[in-house]
Amino acid sequence: METNISYLCIVINNNKIMVKKDKIVFNFLLIGAFLYREGNRILNEFGLNQQQFVVLKYISSRQPINQKEIHSHLLFEKSNLSKIIKKLENLELIKKTPGLNDSRYSLLTIKQKGKIIVKKAIKKIEIYNTELLENFSGKEIIKLNNTLEIFINKIRKQ
Repeated sequence: METNISYLCIVINNNKIMVKKDKIVFNFLLIGAFLYREGNRILNEFGLNQQQFVVLKYISSRQPINQKEIHSHLLFEKSNLSKIIKKLENLELIKKTPGLNDSRYSLLTIKQKGKIIVKKAIKKIEIYNTELLENFSGKEIIKLNNTLEIFINKIRKQ
């Protein structure tokens, strides 16, 4: 049986580098699994998982906001986002108010309890991020972040 392995050819300083395309995706999966696990470990004390916190923080920074806007930015499945919002409501971290012009488009705002959790969680995450990135140079961090932003923007356009 013959397998067709797809490679990506990159030329850097006149040197040809071959990279397996599936290795790139596999590396993203490894990093994603690691960050998901660590994020959940950090956020567990607040009764939230990583996805719930991402939505809560997003609402906090852009309130009032509707679910459609959150969906278009965060790349979550609509059904999963609905469950997360319901959970945040049940925990009394956010408030859902029917829209003025169209009651189908509710506006989401963060409650005081949610603000406190976001502030405390961000402090813990910042400490973790500092430890995680301490072995990287500033140049490496900027380059990695720029590459990830390009990747995310291309995914959003699909």
